Parts: sequence; C-alpha cells; structure tokens
Amino acid sequence: MDEIGATLPAGIRLEYESRYTAMVSHAIKNYALLSYSGELLVRGAAMRSSRSEPFGVRFLLQAFRYAMQGDIAGIVQCYRETQETLRQRRLPASDVATRMRLSKDSKTYLAKRSKHTEAQYEALLAAGRTQWRAGERVRFYRSQQGVPVWLPDEADDASPISDEEEADEVEESDELPFSAASTAPLTDRRDYDSEHYVRVLLHSYAERLRVVFEAEDFSQLFRLDGQQGLFDRPIEQMQLRWIRCAREPS
Repeated sequence: MDEIGATLPAGIRLEYESRYTAMVSHAIKNYALLSYSGELLVRGAAMRSSRSEPFGVRFLLQAFRYAMQGDIAGIVQCYRETQETLRQRRLPASDVATRMRLSKDSKTYLAKRSKHTEAQYEALLAAGRTQWRAGERVRFYRSQQGVPVWLPDEADDASPISDEEEADEVEESDELPFSAASTAPLTDRRDYDSEHYVRVLLHSYAERLRVVFEAEDFSQLFRLDGQQGLFDRPIEQMQLRWIRCAREPS
C-alpha cells in the first residue's frame, strides 16, 4: 500500500479498509464485494437505489453472490426462477412496485399534463388524488392493462427533497393509458403486467451482470423467453471474466 501511495498526487492519501475475496465492478463507484466471512456489500446508486423494485434487488444480490463464488449455474437458476415467479404472479404487487419522489407539485404538473404525462402523477390522479406537494414519495406499479396504479403505504410521506438525490429522477412517457387503482387489499394484489416485469428483470437487473460474462455467454444465458437453444454452449464450458490479483513471487 505504501508503494501505491507514493505514486499518488500530493494531498491524496491511501488508507486500508479491508480485504475481500471477490468483487463485481459495474461502473465507477458502483460495485459489489464479498468478504471472507461471506458478507455481501453493495455500493453505488446504479447497483441499488430507493427506486429499485424489491424483486429485482433480491435477484441481483443473490446473483452477485453466485457470481463471486464462481457459480454460473446458480446465477442461471436464480434468473429462471425469478422469471417463472413473475409470470405466475406469485409475488404481491408491492414486490414489483417502484417508489419515486415527485419533483412537481399538482399545480405544476396539471398545467402541462395535456402535452406530457408521467406515470407517477397519473397513478395518483387515477386514485382520486388531485393535490400533492413536490417532495412526496409515491409507490406505484404497472397493471395488466398497462396503466400505473398507486400503491400507498406508510412510507408515502411528504419527505423534503434531498440535495443528494438526482434532479432527473422521474421517468417519462409520451402517452400512457390510466385507470383507477384496484380495490383489492394491498397484500392480495396480483394484477401487475408480468411480462413487463420480466423485461425489467432482464434490462434493469440481469444487465448489470454483463460485466462478468463473455458477450455470447450473456446473450445465451439471459433470454426473455428463458428457453434453451439447440446449439447452446454447455454452462460447464463457460468461464466468468475474472481479474485475479495475486502477489508476485519475490
């Protein structure tokens, strides 16, 4: 560490934190670590954020652990089981819902609604809410009809906007159909768009594992239909993209 520290610019100090058995690096400041005691640590908003769907977070954490243990078969099994769970709607709507912070108050949004709609606000309007404040957090999901449904809970409060949060946190769409929220109890709702969330699983979560696979292996293992191809390469022949760090012999 002293040798590396000596090469750094003046004013920058290198400090020792800990040792880890493996690491998955998704991007700068976004990574997962596996300690020698088996503890999994995830760092960075791109890896896990307050907007992440719970089902996706669970999949990603388990997949990271399998990856750092070199268990490709475990990753694939976890992916396919999650696909099947979504398609069979075994999870409640709360497991597929996302929570977003509102950047516009009701007056500001309604003034521009005719030109542009956003799912989080339309979910509130469909549920009968016509007033809200900027800074409120709203949980919602996409229903089978493709419409956003508000899923209120105790965490949906008027929390002030934090300086650390992204200013462009809202997701936008040009045209969306909307309907009122289901009257079923929150814990019993299963009326979400399962195929939409299968795509979310692939593009928002499994995609973060691309860095650990060769391109052709990733394309084979992570398919929307979850089916195997006639000419697929056996998993036993695949290798993860390791960068092994070892002390050179003196």
